[in-house]
Amino acid sequence: MKAFARPRLVCAARYAAYAVVALFALGVAAALVLPAFLDTQRVAAELQANLSHAVQGEVAWEKLDGGQAVRAAAAVACQRARSLSASASSSVPKNTE
Repeated sequence: MKAFARPRLVCAARYAAYAVVALFALGVAAALVLPAFLDTQRVAAELQANLSHAVQGEVAWEKLDGGQAVRAAAAVACQRARSLSASASSSVPKNTE
């Protein structure tokens, strides 16, 4: 029984390595292909409007690439979630008892 344990372990390790390489390749492919499907003009306009409103001023940039757009969209989403949670907590009636 012990003689069969080592080949099974080697086979399992090989399949795990294949899975890791496949996931890495899918991640690289998604990073290369996904920016082509994003509507960067719409995202840039929405980000500019949201950031300008958040800082109560004018925010502008010359060029916004895919990676910057994703990071900025995440930052705007976090800011929006914070403002929504703050407004929701302030609109909850306080218990005066």
